[in-house]
Amino acid sequence: KCNPPLGGSEELDTFRETILSGVIDVTRPERYGDPLPLRDEVLLGEEVAIIFTEPLDCGRPFTFEIAVDVIGTNYNFDNDNLHLICEGRKIAFQIDPGQVLEPEDLMGQTFSVTLGSIHFTSRAVKDLHGNELEFNIYFERSFANLDLSAASTSFDFTLEMPCAAGTVAKLSNDIKDEIAAILDMTDSSRISINYSACHESEDEVLANVVILPLSARRQLKKGLRPSDKKHAHELYHELSTGSGKESDMAGRRLGAGTYTYSVAKMKILPSQADADKFKTHPDNQDRERELYRIASLRHEDNSGVNDFMIRELENEQRSTKKEMTESLHHLEEANGKERREEMDALVGLLRRMEEENTKDLEGTFMQFGIIMAVCCFVAGGLLVHFVRS
Repeated sequence: KCNPPLGGSEELDTFRETILSGVIDVTRPERYGDPLPLRDEVLLGEEVAIIFTEPLDCGRPFTFEIAVDVIGTNYNFDNDNLHLICEGRKIAFQIDPGQVLEPEDLMGQTFSVTLGSIHFTSRAVKDLHGNELEFNIYFERSFANLDLSAASTSFDFTLEMPCAAGTVAKLSNDIKDEIAAILDMTDSSRISINYSACHESEDEVLANVVILPLSARRQLKKGLRPSDKKHAHELYHELSTGSGKESDMAGRRLGAGTYTYSVAKMKILPSQADADKFKTHPDNQDRERELYRIASLRHEDNSGVNDFMIRELENEQRSTKKEMTESLHHLEEANGKERREEMDALVGLLRRMEEENTKDLEGTFMQFGIIMAVCCFVAGGLLVHFVRS
């Protein structure tokens, strides 16, 4: 009944509430599969990704915490000094090699990754509906033990100076010579420019630079300076010490004046031999590509892979976990049965030993009784003899 009445007849003075239908998502996000890439050894600076079963809340500031600790060293990374990527069903991180002054210390070292709520705060991995990851994710990987003497180093080089789009391409050799001069190298043969551009509005020359390794032939050359013999990453760190400071260009090919340069986005590029050595095994490459594709899926864009397929993947993972649990249970039962059989055998052995000891003891008592009887008989005979005497 309507209250107050709507003014109609009593039979018609009624109302009906609208029934709303919907689905409430209370399913927690779960990790799917192994972290990417699908190999135990990763390159320093390479992206490491964790895939989840559903799209995540990637709003900033991030709702989760992450810690990367290099075991046996003082290198520790977290939200503040890692390059974090959260998109779709993926959370990934990269270590900036430019922060590592001595990469040799990390080559071949094992590092641990913890993702979730580390400091027991309200922060955690959440899906789009606020459901939180139940337990922290933990795993370990190792840094590939690269031959740094054969590795190259790439980075972005920015030089603050007037430039024009039509002439910046001609500055490549000048930039190479300038970098060689800053590093006190005999020439710029180890320096390569991938591309260069001009930001006329900001009077900046931008270039992507690669410092190549010292070749075996060049090592034999006379008159080399100490800088010529250094590894590529060492030269980058020397260059970065002057980053952001004024540099006197007087007498150099870029022209007289005082300018400021900066370097960023440093990467260690392995030799071809190391790249082949530490690449993902061919048996895992298709699976790895599929996981990366699933990782990039967003809530509004399934790109041919729907939620049904994702749920199938979840079911597959749960089935695998169930099989592992059942196998472990069966193994424990088998081990328990084997232990029981061993115990029964031991008890049987103790019983047999006890029976044998009992028989030996009975034999001993019998022998003792016979001896006593003989002694009594002899003593009785002696006594009779003495009485008759």
